[in-house]
Amino acid sequence: MLVIFVIIFGTSFYYPTIIYDFPEPARFSGEKWYNPYEDLPAQRFKVNLHGHSKAYKGVTNGADSPQNMYHAYIEKGYDVAAISNYLSVMEPDSAGSLVYIPCYEHGYNVMKAHRQGIGAHDVMKWDFPLWQWSSHKQSLIYWMKESSDLVAVNHPKMRNGHRFIDLERLVGYDLMEVTSVYGKNQPRWDHALSAGRPSFLLANDDTHSLERQSFRNWNWVFADQRNRESIQASLKAGRSFGVRCCSSQYFVTGRPFTSSMTK
Repeated sequence: MLVIFVIIFGTSFYYPTIIYDFPEPARFSGEKWYNPYEDLPAQRFKVNLHGHSKAYKGVTNGADSPQNMYHAYIEKGYDVAAISNYLSVMEPDSAGSLVYIPCYEHGYNVMKAHRQGIGAHDVMKWDFPLWQWSSHKQSLIYWMKESSDLVAVNHPKMRNGHRFIDLERLVGYDLMEVTSVYGKNQPRWDHALSAGRPSFLLANDDTHSLERQSFRNWNWVFADQRNRESIQASLKAGRSFGVRCCSSQYFVTGRPFTSSMTK
């Protein structure tokens, strides 16, 4: 009886399923190259958009208070250090001198297919918890875009949450987390780009503990002003690059190159 209840309850989440007819993969084409690094703004800001504080009375994976996290990132010279707890947006009160960008991580499914709502006005709480085909993931992206300025695909390789075939099909998201403490995802980003699915790179800590998972991945974002609107606009336009600390590698187009720039 319990098994029957679990099956009925789990499958009830799938009633709004929409089946999409995805466009065929096609290489980028046109008369002009888009160069996001042309005429860059003079100012550069240090940004991490993925981190988890202690939340839900310790039920989820987060070791530190929001105040301690904000303080630690301020000490390390960050301009933005968003706390993106699961299905919850932090209030700006304790962000201190950081530029506040409301973020949350979406997803409570078994395959860890997670997305990031950036510049979130509200939290989209629906998910398909047991399995997800490409059409389920496409619906979630569209639904998140209704209440978030930008949507990113988080750690696509984790548990194969975003398969290569998914990234060949999915459209409508803005960014992909290409490097974090949970690994490098350049092959999946490259696969999406090769299929003509545009998105720009994110490098995030995805920290769950200040002691073990912090200050290793970040973005340098070139923006006109030190505020949410300007930084988000530059992320959407690709006027940024990602850093993976302690490897002396900088990621711009999916291929690493070495640099002597001080990190």
